Amino acid sequence: MVSNKYRRLVVRWERISAFFDAFLFLATIHIWINKITLVG
Repeated sequence: MVSNKYRRLVVRWERISAFFDAFLFLATIHIWINKITLVG
């Protein structure tokens, strides 16, 4: 399930692929950090 934070990834609103890739990278880091802080 994708939260509202990452809705931009489900429907690609970005016309420039570099912006989409950057947002995907940031979302991945955000999810990763949340999982680390919840576990440790």
